[in-house]
Amino acid sequence: MHILLPTLIAAAGVSMAWWFRRALQVESRARAQEQQAHAAEVAALETNLREHRDEVRRARDTGFTVQAQLSRRLQDVQSELTDKSRDVDMLRRFATVIDALPDPVIMIAMDGEVTYANAAALARAPRVQSCRGFGVLRFLTSESAALIRGEALPAVLDTGVWQQEVDWRGTGGADLPMHLTIVTQRDQFEYPEVFVAVARDVSHERQLRDSLAAREALHRAVIDSLAEGVLVEDRDGQVVAWNESALRILGLTDEQLTGESAGPSVWRITDDADETVLPSALPVARARQGERIDGALLRVHRGDGDVRDLSMNARPMYAADFDDRPGGVTTFTDVTVQRAAERQLRFLTERDELTGLLNRRGFMESVRVRLAACEASGERCAMLYGDLDRFKSINDTFGHAAGDDALREMAAVLQRVFRGDDLVSRLGGDEFTVFVSGVGAAEVDRILGRLEAALADANAARVSDLHSSWTLAASFGAALYNDGAVSVEELLKEADAVQYRVKSQRKAARAA
Repeated sequence: MHILLPTLIAAAGVSMAWWFRRALQVESRARAQEQQAHAAEVAALETNLREHRDEVRRARDTGFTVQAQLSRRLQDVQSELTDKSRDVDMLRRFATVIDALPDPVIMIAMDGEVTYANAAALARAPRVQSCRGFGVLRFLTSESAALIRGEALPAVLDTGVWQQEVDWRGTGGADLPMHLTIVTQRDQFEYPEVFVAVARDVSHERQLRDSLAAREALHRAVIDSLAEGVLVEDRDGQVVAWNESALRILGLTDEQLTGESAGPSVWRITDDADETVLPSALPVARARQGERIDGALLRVHRGDGDVRDLSMNARPMYAADFDDRPGGVTTFTDVTVQRAAERQLRFLTERDELTGLLNRRGFMESVRVRLAACEASGERCAMLYGDLDRFKSINDTFGHAAGDDALREMAAVLQRVFRGDDLVSRLGGDEFTVFVSGVGAAEVDRILGRLEAALADANAARVSDLHSSWTLAASFGAALYNDGAVSVEELLKEADAVQYRVKSQRKAARAA
């Protein structure tokens, strides 16, 4: 018993210790589970807290963004209001300016209703703002109203602008000329919304224009009444104006002269020697280079074959549309009759009336010019002098008329034998001289041989004429010019001496 009790007590102690340890383990596990649950709850709370903080942060950021957007929008609205305020202010100022304009301004809707008229428009047409259906056109003359309906409105709808001079019905009965400009105001889609018409009083301009037209007509009448021809060329040489005398003198019509140049396409112009004058050398062409030409004598060969002698004056002419290069104005007088008289007088003073050859004066002057040219160029030339054989016998036997015929026939023979530019002259009586350029001794001998043959032919042609049975003969001597200074008189004296020897030899031969 005593042994069992301690054992029981020991067993009970061990059992209690086991249960106690078990209870401690259970309590420890329960506490651990409780701690884990608490830790999990804390973690969940922390997660919720973080999520809440994120939501708060996002909400705060979103609030800031919205605030910024609202602020920007507020600024935009304020800017728009400021701009609109400026626009309204500008429109008010613009309306004030338009209302103060002296020119009438009217705005018309597309259906013809007048939507605005400034003070100037109301002053000229007090009831204009009540107009509907383009009734505003009644303030214009019927011709101008028809022009607006038929031309202006279609044109301004097509191109956006139209302007022309119209007549406004005046209150005192007199029509008032106005320069009318019509434009369209369009919407954002480029559709026309309203017509804007601006009228400007051009009464003063029309008076000036009418005065200028009257003055121009007067000047035109004065220029057309001039006996002188007048031609005006622009800087490019195109004829732009002329008078009636120019057409008459030149033998042209307006159509032939319009847009032409004063050159070979219209007429041919020559000098006294019948040499064509180039267009660049014409007086008007020189005037376009700034020269002033007076009294230029030229010949115009007209299209109808007539030839006119003209005395021309030319001046440079500056005009606004010529830039810095002048045009030219030419005035010319028909001096054909005067020049013909001068040529006839010159012919009578320089030509032999019987034969038409140069007389002594004309021959001596012409030879001096030719001889000076030969001296300058070194060209050879010759002076031939001769007279008719037995000329006194022809006069005494057949009469002076036969003597004149012999002189004329001798002149004709000389003109056939010698060249056109050789100088052939009758010095007087039965004396003849010829000045020949570009010949030497051999050529002179051949020329004298041709002269003898020509005289023989002339005599043979007269054999059958009983009233002209005289024989034409002549003796000529020649003096050659080779080099050095010599006068015409010295050459003529030398040729005369040679002719005298030739004549003496012929007399001696006939006597033998």
